[in-house]
Amino acid sequence: MIVDRFTKFILSIIAFSLCLNALNPWISPTLANANEDFAMERAIKKISGGINKIADNTEKMVEIENDLLVYWPMMYGSKNIVAMFLEQSLEERSMSGSACSKEGKLE
Repeated sequence: MIVDRFTKFILSIIAFSLCLNALNPWISPTLANANEDFAMERAIKKISGGINKIADNTEKMVEIENDLLVYWPMMYGSKNIVAMFLEQSLEERSMSGSACSKEGKLE
């Protein structure tokens, strides 16, 4: 009979321990310790990179618009903007000197 009492006692302790293990999340819940700093820093870097790209593209667009506003009066006699830029590049070639260009050596 002593063995029966000992076995019942040990099984009771095991059962009680298993119940405590099962109830542990409700008795003392653990806090969620997510690594928020790393995730936030990575997200902020992605956002700032996107903002920088947008800013660069906006600056390029402003430069192009400013160039168009400067050259717009010159376009009055030209058929289109492509012709205006071709005329300008031809003028720059003629001013650069014929000795340095291939066309000047061939003529």
